[in-house]
Order: sequence, then C-alpha cells, then structure tokens
Amino acid sequence: MTERENLLRTIIFEKPAHIPMTFHINGSCRHHYRQDELKDRQNITRRGTPEQVDALIRAEVVKLGSREGGLKMIFGLYPGIPLENIRALMDAMERYAGYYR
Repeated sequence: MTERENLLRTIIFEKPAHIPMTFHINGSCRHHYRQDELKDRQNITRRGTPEQVDALIRAEVVKLGSREGGLKMIFGLYPGIPLENIRALMDAMERYAGYYR
C-alpha cells in the first residue's frame, strides 16, 4: 500500500496500515523529555486505561507547555490501540489544549 493509499484509507476509516501522524519535540523542550518517556507514551496508549491516557496527556502539557504557547502535540496511532484509548487521547488533547490560557 502506498502512503497516498494509506492516507486515503485513514480519511475514510477503511483499515489503513497506520494512522499517519508525527510527534515532534521542539529543540528547546528536549531537556524536559527523556527518550524512555517517549516509549512510555506508546505503552500507555496501547495497554493503559483511558484514565491513564488522560493523565499522560495532562502531564505532558504541564511539563512541556507554557503561557507563551508553542507546544504542538501530534500522536501516531498504530494498530492495536484500543478505540476507547484513542477516544481518551483525542478528548485529552482537546481538553488540555487551553490549559495555560
């Protein structure tokens, strides 16, 4: 499957190979975020509860965000992540988007 075909399948929710998203940490934030914490992110979303997913996103916003803005959160979803955790992830990203306002 090409990347274009995968993107189109994603848009229409038709069994894509993966959800095309990226996670980028701005260089000025790298000192706040260890590599093992990035691995934890995938583990919690795949095996954790919706409450743990919400707590994870909140902790990331508190740790990396600021009143000045600049935090961009994007998450790569892969097969095997429970639908309720995907929903919790999206809800948490919306809920905490205005945390510092």
